[in-house]
Amino acid sequence: MSWNGNSLAQIPIVDQLQPLDFVTPGFRGLNTVQSGSLMDPGYCVVAQNAVIDTSGRLAARQGANPITFESNTLTFAVAPSGTTGTLSLVWSQASGPYIVTFSDGQVRRATMTNGSFTVTWTGALTGTPTALFTASAGASASITFTVPPTGTAGTLTAPWPQKTDTYNVFFSDGENRQILLTQGSTSVTWAQTLSGAVTLTATVVFSIQSLFEYNQGLGVYQQILAWAGGISNNPNNPNNNLGGAVNVTNGRWFFQNFNNKCIGLQVGQKPIVYTGTGTFATVIESGGTAPTGGVGCAAFGRVWCVDADLQTIKYSGLLDETDWSTTDGNAGLIDMHTVWSDGTDQVTAIFAFNASLVVCGTRHIIFFTDGRGSMLGMDPTQAYVFDMLAGTGCVSQWTVDHVGEADVLLLSPNGIQSLARLTSNRNNPIETLSKYNRDTLLEQLQSEIPANISGCFNNLTGFYILGLPNSGVTWCFDQRRKYQDEVGEVCSITTTWSMALTACCTLDTNQQLFLARQGQGTVCNYSGFLDEFANYQWAYQSPWMNLGQQIGQRLKMLKRLSLILFTAGAASFTATWATDFSANQGSATQSVAPFGVNSQYGVAQYGIGQYGGGSNLFNWKYSAHIRGQYFQLGLTTIVTGVFALQQAQFAAKIGRIA
Repeated sequence: MSWNGNSLAQIPIVDQLQPLDFVTPGFRGLNTVQSGSLMDPGYCVVAQNAVIDTSGRLAARQGANPITFESNTLTFAVAPSGTTGTLSLVWSQASGPYIVTFSDGQVRRATMTNGSFTVTWTGALTGTPTALFTASAGASASITFTVPPTGTAGTLTAPWPQKTDTYNVFFSDGENRQILLTQGSTSVTWAQTLSGAVTLTATVVFSIQSLFEYNQGLGVYQQILAWAGGISNNPNNPNNNLGGAVNVTNGRWFFQNFNNKCIGLQVGQKPIVYTGTGTFATVIESGGTAPTGGVGCAAFGRVWCVDADLQTIKYSGLLDETDWSTTDGNAGLIDMHTVWSDGTDQVTAIFAFNASLVVCGTRHIIFFTDGRGSMLGMDPTQAYVFDMLAGTGCVSQWTVDHVGEADVLLLSPNGIQSLARLTSNRNNPIETLSKYNRDTLLEQLQSEIPANISGCFNNLTGFYILGLPNSGVTWCFDQRRKYQDEVGEVCSITTTWSMALTACCTLDTNQQLFLARQGQGTVCNYSGFLDEFANYQWAYQSPWMNLGQQIGQRLKMLKRLSLILFTAGAASFTATWATDFSANQGSATQSVAPFGVNSQYGVAQYGIGQYGGGSNLFNWKYSAHIRGQYFQLGLTTIVTGVFALQQAQFAAKIGRIA
């Protein structure tokens, strides 16, 4: 941000138009803590679906592009009816069940066969849809009612077998409801009354609860995903259930790579293991009893996991997930009751950091080492506490992710913490990367279940994202341009996304960011400019600004508003302006014609901005008229491609002292 350099002492006040320039407004991201007061135009009070691009501009984020098969270009040979239909072309995807949405909105869980024209489903169509339809191979299941449901409740023919939760359900006429399904119960309820006549069957779409890249060894990788009722290694078509005999009613598995195997941890269950073939299986102990606390990690050649009491950390034998004996000298345990420094606590995360094992509680961070640097990485029989931080901790292991080898980010009860910063600057754990949005973030956390929050770091974009599914918000913390504020505290540039994430991870193989959204049943990567074929809105709002120290106490009469945008065109935007802490008092909408080939910029694929030349800069001027002492600027657009705010200018006459 910069101000026009003209000195007001050299410009007559009367009849002189003063240009007031803001270069890259909002480049420091959200500041909700001070949103009610005057602020530097480098901040913003709304930064929805925004990121900071490679030129430091506030730009539109990219979308959630489904890699799970999802198409809206398929056709039937004739308009379908009843419980079967004939495709105009043979089905080229994998055989299996698919979520099919017909042209009139009716949704069925249909069976499609590779190489066949025939599609079948349960629950006869109630109307006559046209030939067009969409299909998705997302995680789903059919439910059957004893009688066709009406109103806001119904009764299933069999008890719901999966975990109790609110699920996205499509009825036979295409109506969509968020329905509470209770494990072991046949009663279901929803808020909004059904408006049509529906059949006995409906389709439940599961949220993907876990995403993970499994390193099988020898350069072989598998993408693992899980939901309430299944585990799969095929994000493109998750119909192969690898759950085996494992209890998969809850899809929230904390997966880890261990000795070329994939280990899964979950509260209330012993660890599960997958060797790359067959299915997952519950660990059968060769000695001792495996832990069931669900919080842990694989590090230093062992599996570390807290037991059901959330106090006793058990570690397995070396390279042996079956050995949990405490008498053979290979496996063992750590009793955290004797370690907490400030009363009692409970283990919320365990992870490796450099050569130490880190154990987090809600109000403690404990560092263990053996002090030897042996070839074992760390010998637990020689381990001792070499450092301890009290007054902060970790909300959930699902928020912990490494930033290279030098740092770990996590969500603490105080906000987003950098472990490297905590260990080097120990005196104030309340100083967090999320300082200027602390109150808003912590308020939203009150409505979240800690085990359902997801956080991960992506090297390509440089973002750490934190998904709060109940709040329907994903926070984005830019790690490329951390800055020091006026009191010397290091903060992250922060924006928000209107995306209710249920799982996320970064692939080691190509650094792609994988996302799963609530109630979709599909896996997406971070690319394109649609959220699974749906548009989303980018929005910016500046703080209240006095427009410069020299004229801050004077009235300003706005005559012209100018914006320089970096855009691919084929879009429209709306600018708003207001004065003196009032509601919007002026607005204007402008369409931008296509510029030709779109440029990928900012959060570009593979981390490289592909420039489209000067034609992508759009200069807009508007005769905006308003008078006041303090000004606020807003800008919104439905994202259709690259869009960034490069510069804004208020051309105003400077009046008397306010």
